[in-house]
Amino acid sequence: MLRILPVLFLSLFPFFHTNAQTELTVLTYNLRFDNPGDGVDAWPKRRDFLAGQLRFHAPDVFGVQEALLRQLEYLDEQLPVYGRVGVGRDDGKEGGEYSALYACHYPSDHLPVLARLRFE
Repeated sequence: MLRILPVLFLSLFPFFHTNAQTELTVLTYNLRFDNPGDGVDAWPKRRDFLAGQLRFHAPDVFGVQEALLRQLEYLDEQLPVYGRVGVGRDDGKEGGEYSALYACHYPSDHLPVLARLRFE
């Protein structure tokens, strides 16, 4: 995982450089998978706060860990200016937890570059 981070940032640089940005804001969140047994800390009670924090901080890129597809779909709905890449770890598609990456205002032709990266 640590070896892929420099590749990730180097692959992102040309896209931000062409937009004349000099700073890159990156955040990461461990979402904690959607477990109804979490009681007061269950996902439905945390999700609006998280979406609000992401809108407030407006990172260029953010990553999430331990996310299930329904959690990612909620973030997709709440944060439409972000594009997402990532796969579920159980089947390499939609099954299991994700370590997904979101990027703000990416033209659709740039997302395939990020999609080649695989986070497990």
